[in-house]
Amino acid sequence: MNQRGPSTPPDGGGIVYSTDVKVADGRVRIVSEAPKGSYGPVRYPLAKIASSRNPNAAQQFVTFVLSAEGREILAKNGFTPVK
Repeated sequence: MNQRGPSTPPDGGGIVYSTDVKVADGRVRIVSEAPKGSYGPVRYPLAKIASSRNPNAAQQFVTFVLSAEGREILAKNGFTPVK
């Protein structure tokens, strides 16, 4: 098994999202970027799992993420929330 992690190639390079780089505190260096228009939007689905052991907390989390404060946090970290 690779000591650096399952997605890290032997040369230490890898593909990450710009939001990952933003929170990496200088531990990640960008050496190349995909050309604009060469990829579609990246979407992160949000849902409460029906079999959740704590459905109330799950719903509270979904409600928070979709709130004005949650959307502000997402935007501050490079995400564009859908409407």
